[in-house]
Amino acid sequence: LTATDTGTVTCSLSPRALSVGTSPYPLSATFAPSTTNLAGSTGTTATTLAVTRAGTATTLSVSPASVAYGDETAVTYTVTVTSDTSGTPGGTVTVKSGATTLCTVTLTGGTGTCTTTTDTALLPGTHPVIATYAATTDFSGSTSPAGALTVTTAVTSTALSVTGTPATYGQETAVTFTVTVSVTGTNSLSATGTVSVSATVGGTATPLCTVTLTTGAGTCSPTPAVLPVGSYTITASYGGATGLGTSSVTGTLTVTSTGAPSVTLSLAPIAITYGNEQAETFTATVTAPSGVAATPTGTALVKNGTTTLCAITLSATTTLGTATGTCALSATELTATGLGTDSITLSYQGDGNFPSATSTPSTLTVNPSATTTTVTSSASSVLFGAEQAATLTLRVTPAYGPAGPATGTITVKAGTTTLCATVTLTATDTGTVTCSLSPRALSVGTSPYTLSATFTPSTTNLATSSGTTATALSVTKAGTATTLSVTPTTVAYGNET
Repeated sequence: LTATDTGTVTCSLSPRALSVGTSPYPLSATFAPSTTNLAGSTGTTATTLAVTRAGTATTLSVSPASVAYGDETAVTYTVTVTSDTSGTPGGTVTVKSGATTLCTVTLTGGTGTCTTTTDTALLPGTHPVIATYAATTDFSGSTSPAGALTVTTAVTSTALSVTGTPATYGQETAVTFTVTVSVTGTNSLSATGTVSVSATVGGTATPLCTVTLTTGAGTCSPTPAVLPVGSYTITASYGGATGLGTSSVTGTLTVTSTGAPSVTLSLAPIAITYGNEQAETFTATVTAPSGVAATPTGTALVKNGTTTLCAITLSATTTLGTATGTCALSATELTATGLGTDSITLSYQGDGNFPSATSTPSTLTVNPSATTTTVTSSASSVLFGAEQAATLTLRVTPAYGPAGPATGTITVKAGTTTLCATVTLTATDTGTVTCSLSPRALSVGTSPYTLSATFTPSTTNLATSSGTTATALSVTKAGTATTLSVTPTTVAYGNET
């Protein structure tokens, strides 16, 4: 204060000399005179002086602006808070996306950085990010304009190992698929969820089993008998999980044929009559080898040597691994083999998964068909010497129609006397022939006669048989006529001789 000031001067307060926390302030001025002529004095303001918080502005930058899920701790948030006065704000800034706090910045000189504290804080997508400066005693709070952070789905990779290949059909549970799913990046994430394992069959995916991941890995084994014999491309497909992308990998699996199945044949009955073969039923049983969880399919042939008698289509039973079926012969099915004992086998043809196999032989006996021979006479009585007037009808009938017509010879007798020449019975005779008696083969003295006919077959398929007339044949005396001639017609007495 100088003389030229005429007693009045001004001054400005020093910045940051006062704080908001102790506001308002009563101001005082103390005069110290420069001469002894004046006494010192003190004065105060009539009203107090209030100090309010300085305004602030907050800015935020996000780097990088895009990151994979699980790698979010690699994101750095840079925050700057400026004051609308000459002061430098201090304190903290909270960085958030929605309600999720990403990190907190402690300001130094009005600026600072932080990184995401949790690597899975945000799910895949584009997220708004804001920085909020918390008010201090001297500086008011402020919020930055929204920044953006894009979180992409994490890339995964799937690895597959196949043990137990080649596998035997029906025993595929011995195969183990081991799957490992890794998450690409600097994170320490373990994949969760499931992996579907399938095989490509004819261009179509056939499911085999499903792996449930534990800490990114797991195993499964295929269901038996899903894949026929062959080589397959195996695909393990990870379906992804929260924040994790899908991935897949391929491998190979070979399925080989089983060992030979057990093949048995049963016959009912074990003996049949020629011409009645349709009464014979063959039952096939085909059983998978032990440990094979599959049932044979296809056809089994019943054979007599190289001749196929009938074919059986196998059907699965309620017992896993066992298939059965039946077939019957048609009439005269065994004609070509003739009578006697036949060795019958069952030849399983295989189905691609099970190899072919043949049963041990079973014995089937074929007996000749019985025949019935009948003889009837056109007359019940004939004259001696005119026996040819009687016609005999001879009929031979096999017991089973398919065995006929009968062929062979027929001998007709009365006792031990052969009456007709041997009669030949051919197929065109359809079992019936006739003959006439030989003249004077029979006598009146031993009449009447029971006539018999004996059939002798020309093949082994038919049995011999005999028949007799229902009524006896009588031979009666032949009629006579007597004539006389006398030479000479005149003779002298005494010369009659």
